[in-house]
Amino acid sequence: MKQSESRAVLAALKAAYPRQPISDTTLKVYERLLADLEGTTVVEAMRNHIKTSRFFPSVAEIRTLSLAINDVQPAELAWADVLQEVRRVGIYGTPTFSNPITGEAVGAVGWRAICNSEFIASERRCFLDAYEVVRARHQHAMLIDGVACTPALEGPAERRNEPAMLGDVVAELMPDQDDNEETT
Repeated sequence: MKQSESRAVLAALKAAYPRQPISDTTLKVYERLLADLEGTTVVEAMRNHIKTSRFFPSVAEIRTLSLAINDVQPAELAWADVLQEVRRVGIYGTPTFSNPITGEAVGAVGWRAICNSEFIASERRCFLDAYEVVRARHQHAMLIDGVACTPALEGPAERRNEPAMLGDVVAELMPDQDDNEETT
């Protein structure tokens, strides 16, 4: 999200919640923590929040609402894609899925196990369970990191080029001390 978009979103929030003071520090923290989200998604999330809540949203609420707007396909539809690939490529082919979560869930169950199954309901149940686990991991990664979860992004902070020390995190989030005036 661009800085101009985040300022417009926060201005709209201030208009919707006039009793909530918003300092320059608050504005800059929100801008930094929402910078990785798409502006249109955040705007839609804010509209939904304003319509349903009497209180000013936290960064976590904004991120959660934005994630809900971009949620992936339901597990049952993903299973339908798996069955379509079984018919299309069979056991010896390489399935392709537009949704990476589907591919990971198939990997957890096993492509050959799905194709060779004599009791497909069992593999379906395993797939649905695996899909929900992978989906939850991806959603958590999006909330925390703002990026899709891939094996290259998993692991310690130093492997992801993130600040590892609390002081680094605070320094990254906090603006200069000169900007502590209240905005009106």
